[in-house]
Amino acid sequence: MPRASIEDKSFDRNRLRAAGVIFAMRPTLVAGVVVLIAFAVAGCGDSSGHRKAAEKRQVSLPAYGSYKATTETVSPGSAATCRFDATTLGDNAVKFLVPSPTPPDVYFIGARTAYYDFIARRCKVALLRDTLTRRLTPRQRQVIAVRFPFLDESVLG
Repeated sequence: MPRASIEDKSFDRNRLRAAGVIFAMRPTLVAGVVVLIAFAVAGCGDSSGHRKAAEKRQVSLPAYGSYKATTETVSPGSAATCRFDATTLGDNAVKFLVPSPTPPDVYFIGARTAYYDFIARRCKVALLRDTLTRRLTPRQRQVIAVRFPFLDESVLG
């Protein structure tokens, strides 16, 4: 089928419109429509995004040896992130107690960071206590209580 052009006498705009051919709109009209849609989309939604941003907390980790003090931004924790932090602290506590070629400071810093994240996320302390009770013997928990001064006694049970 030959293509119709504007110069072609057989060109019939109404017939092409009926067939579904869309003609280009003026650029200023297109720009106006785009701006209106952008404003409409920007105003949509609830304020939950603003609320979540306000719930974020700054947590300061004190300096330790050659490790400088740092500040982290932490969001409130879901059950999964709380379990992750508790497991991470438990893993680091176990590795801290086992003699290895890796300096124990690495595991100390890992446990400390996980603990501060756990507390900043407002996770339930019972979750951490259960994890440490399951992973460590009573004697190991006593050693950790002495070697990890950042831990609250209620965590170690």
